[in-house]
Amino acid sequence: MSNRILTPDVLAKETLAHLENGLGIAAKVHTDYSKEFTDVGDTINVKRPPRFVGQKNNLDVSGHSNSINEAKFPIEIKRTTTVPFTIDPKDRTLSVSDEHIQDHYIAPAVTTLKESVEADVAQLGTQLYNFVGTAGSGIKTTKDLAAARVALTNSACPDNGRCAFHSPDTSVELSENLKNVFPEEHSKLAIEQAKIAKAAGFMNYESTFLPWHTVGNYGGTPLVDGASQAVAYDDPDTVDSTKTVGDTDRFYLDTNGWSTGVTGLLKKGDVITIAGVYAVNPVSKLPTGHLRTFVLNEDANSDGTCDSRLNLSPALITTGAHQTVDAAPADGAVITVKTGAANSSHRQSLAFHKNAFTLVTRPLNIPTTNMSTKTIMGNKVAISVTEWGDPKTLEHNYRLDILYDVHVNHALLGCRITE
Repeated sequence: MSNRILTPDVLAKETLAHLENGLGIAAKVHTDYSKEFTDVGDTINVKRPPRFVGQKNNLDVSGHSNSINEAKFPIEIKRTTTVPFTIDPKDRTLSVSDEHIQDHYIAPAVTTLKESVEADVAQLGTQLYNFVGTAGSGIKTTKDLAAARVALTNSACPDNGRCAFHSPDTSVELSENLKNVFPEEHSKLAIEQAKIAKAAGFMNYESTFLPWHTVGNYGGTPLVDGASQAVAYDDPDTVDSTKTVGDTDRFYLDTNGWSTGVTGLLKKGDVITIAGVYAVNPVSKLPTGHLRTFVLNEDANSDGTCDSRLNLSPALITTGAHQTVDAAPADGAVITVKTGAANSSHRQSLAFHKNAFTLVTRPLNIPTTNMSTKTIMGNKVAISVTEWGDPKTLEHNYRLDILYDVHVNHALLGCRITE
C-alpha cells in the first residue's frame, strides 16, 4: 500500500466513512433537522402535526370545528464527543501507511465515536410509553415480536420503515427459535450469523447498546387516589402555555396505597397500567382493547401516608383530537407496574419507526489560529478533525470532534419489548 501523510483532510474522510458505515440504531432514526442548526447550543422548535376530529353523516359543519393546536417541541444540540491522540515525530517524519492509519487511529476512534452516539440514541427508549411483554420471560417467538407490531399499529404508526433492535442474547434466542419458520435462505442466515432478518413486520437487528432498566423499590397495593383525573389538551396544568411539549405531554396522577415513605418508589422509565383505562387509536379514537401503558417521566417517592404523585406520559385525555384514553380512571382503580418486580433489572428491545427519534448533528465552529482543521458533513453525522504541533517535543496532536444531540420525536411511534 502507498504511504500517506496523516493530514486532517485524510483523517476526516476516512473516519467519517467508517463511522457512518458502523452506525446501527443511529442509522435508522430521523436526521432531517440537522440542516436547521448552525452551532453548539442552538435550539429549534419543531411542530407536531395537528390531529382532527371528523363529523360523520352531516355535511353542515356550522356546529363543528377543530382547534389547530400545533404543539412545538424544542430540539437542542449540545452533546459532544472528542477523541484526542498524539503522533510522535518519528512516525510523522516517516509518514503513516494506510494499514497503520486503519489499525491505530481510525478503528479505535470510530469505536469511541460510534459507541457515544449509539448509546445516547438507545437510551431514548426509556422515554417510550408503548410497552409490551412480560418482564423475565424473554423474547423468543414471532408472537413476542408481534405484540410490538400490534402496539405500533394501534398507534397509527406507518407500516413502512419499522425496525427492531435486540440485545445479543435475544438475537441468538430468536434466531434459534425462528430458524425453522423462515425459508431456507433465512434459516441459514439465522444459524450462521444469528441474524433474524424480517419477522413480525420488522427488520430486526442486533445491538449491544440497549440499556438495562432497574425497576423502582415499590410495594403495597397502589390505587388511583381520586376520580376524574383527566385533562383537556389545552389545560395549562398539563401542557404549558407556549405549547412546546409535543407528543411527550405530561400528566400528574395522584395515587395511594404504596408502601410508606419509600424513596425511589418508581424510577424514571418505569411503566404502569391503570385498571379500566384503555388506549385509543389516535386517528379513529376507538379503543384498542389494550390497557394504556404510561411511562414515568421522573422518579417518584411515597410519603408518610402512602401517597405518591406520578409524572406520567402520555397525558390522560378523554376527548378531542388528541384523545389518548377511552375513559378517566375510577377512584381506587388498581395500578400495575409492568416493567417488572421491585428492584429487578431487565433489558428491553426497541421497535420503532424512524420518526420516533431524531439525531441532529452539525460541524463545530473551530478557530484556525495555529491549527489546521477540516470538517466534513456526511449523511448522518458531521466530524471535525484538528491538528496542531508542539514546538518543544515536535509531537503532532490531533482531535476528532462530533457535535450532536438525540431526542424523542414522536413517542407513540416506538415501543419497548421487555426481556
